[in-house]
Amino acid sequence: MEAVTFNDLGSQKVLRSPASFYARLREHEPLTPFTFGAIKIWLVATTYDETALLLKDPRFVRDIHHVFPEGIPPALQQFIQQGGETLQLLSQNMLSLDPPDHTRLRGLVSKAFTPRMIEQLRPRIQQIADELLDAVQARGQMDLVADFAYPLPMSVISEMLGIPPEDRAQFRSLTQALLAGAMTPDQKWQTTGESFISYIKKQLAARREKPGDDLMSNLLQAREQDDMLTEDELVSMIWLLIVAGHETTVNLLSNGALALLLFPEQLRLLRTNPGLIPSAVEELLRLTAPVLFASKRMAREDLTLHDQLIHRGDVIYISTAAANTDPEKFSDPQNLDVSRQENRHLIFGKGIHSCLGAPLARLEGQIAFSTLLARLPNLRLACEPESLEWNPLFNLRSLKSLPVSF
Repeated sequence: MEAVTFNDLGSQKVLRSPASFYARLREHEPLTPFTFGAIKIWLVATTYDETALLLKDPRFVRDIHHVFPEGIPPALQQFIQQGGETLQLLSQNMLSLDPPDHTRLRGLVSKAFTPRMIEQLRPRIQQIADELLDAVQARGQMDLVADFAYPLPMSVISEMLGIPPEDRAQFRSLTQALLAGAMTPDQKWQTTGESFISYIKKQLAARREKPGDDLMSNLLQAREQDDMLTEDELVSMIWLLIVAGHETTVNLLSNGALALLLFPEQLRLLRTNPGLIPSAVEELLRLTAPVLFASKRMAREDLTLHDQLIHRGDVIYISTAAANTDPEKFSDPQNLDVSRQENRHLIFGKGIHSCLGAPLARLEGQIAFSTLLARLPNLRLACEPESLEWNPLFNLRSLKSLPVSF
């Protein structure tokens, strides 16, 4: 097959059909190297079983200080600093850490994301879904991304954090801009990041004076009790919760709706058998690849993988899209089957870094698709599928818009 460039990963061709692209890599080129200045990056697209092992492999870590305990090499330090102070601050969360720091930070928020706690959000999530459809029902059409898939999980995580209703438009604007530019942080992005950080610090200051019954207050109180979380760690943790609390779900809802519209027999099956909604959500998570890779890891030692030498400090991105379409694990893996029962996909990762927000994403997906099917029985695409555009991100598969009519 043709040599793969880094730009290919965020191309419209690949994002339109990731399953076939990553299947070719899995079969013919399980390791693809890219070089960025002082950093070598390996894209790993391999089998389901090997992916599951790699996600738990202790030879790969998150914290660069565990790779270079004697001090980060100057060339690598210079490359890291190119992201600016804002990017470095927002990266001081459990996604970038290993035990024991990861264990401590995850423990602070895990109680808010247990299945029992998440289930208590069901009535409110249902209310938000209905209100969003109330706003567009009379129009007979909407952009499913802007009008439904984005605001639903963003409203939920904003309420969980305790963002005041009057600030949510500003909050949404800031987070959208940060997410859109995170891969190429320019000066405008830095300025936006500074505004976001300033806003969160003001919210934290307000909760020090008057704590509330929200996740931000809980994080702050946990910090005050053991004095282990710095102010910057708090801000970074809140940023992670925003990203993890809505990004996968936005893409699940929009990519999933598109998949159902492109597989009309599966859509009909789901309409006539609403009890299949839970298995349909798992299948849409597996096939539509809301997230294409697990978060980056670094080799803490020289090692060999697929006859390639990976040096200490090299970065690897492990493709869950390749694993989730492995024919050795899933029958007819590139076709949608909303009734698929054996579906232990890896979209939420595996091991200690598995996604804490998985129960929330699943619940939001089940409520969103149930509500769409019940309230919009004539839902259909309002454009040609070929005209749809994807955001040019290598690690997320997200539609710019999804025009539908009903």
